[in-house]
Amino acid sequence: MNPKFSGLILVGLLAAVIAYVVMEIQDHYTVAKQEAADAKNELELAQNAKLIAAKGLTNLEKSTDSLREYLKRWRVYFEEGVSEQEAEQLITDKVRQSGVVVLSQSSRELTNKEGLAIPRHMRFSLILEDDYVKTLNWIGSLEQEFPTARVNRCQISKGQQGNDIKVILELDLPIIDEEQFNAGGTSIT
Repeated sequence: MNPKFSGLILVGLLAAVIAYVVMEIQDHYTVAKQEAADAKNELELAQNAKLIAAKGLTNLEKSTDSLREYLKRWRVYFEEGVSEQEAEQLITDKVRQSGVVVLSQSSRELTNKEGLAIPRHMRFSLILEDDYVKTLNWIGSLEQEFPTARVNRCQISKGQQGNDIKVILELDLPIIDEEQFNAGGTSIT
């Protein structure tokens, strides 16, 4: 083989390799350019979605300001939650201190729906009979001492003696699990 011919073949092969490498680089450049354009479009879409979500959050915060303020004022009372034993002891002590005649007293623990900040409550069933003023004042003092309690039933009828009333009272006192109350998703504020 002639050295000129060998040199020519070598130069031709070198030109072909260079052309192939240039085309590969150009293909990679085109793909990278397209990926960059796609990423830029995704970024713009994400920024628009962020703006829309921020506006939605701002509107939600404005529309729920009064409710969140209300809940913030009441959070203190819910954070002072009691256990089952404490709840029972508090109600028993309150009844004993009042001097109101208790004909019947019972309590039981009830479970609420899952996912609520207050998963359980104690239901106290009381049947009282005493002086009208004394009994109603005692019920009022319950509300003052247990602001988170809910009166489930309050049936008032005439008592056996002149100024006496008979009251059938069902009172629900929330039992709060501190870990669940402070965990994400169950907080009331």
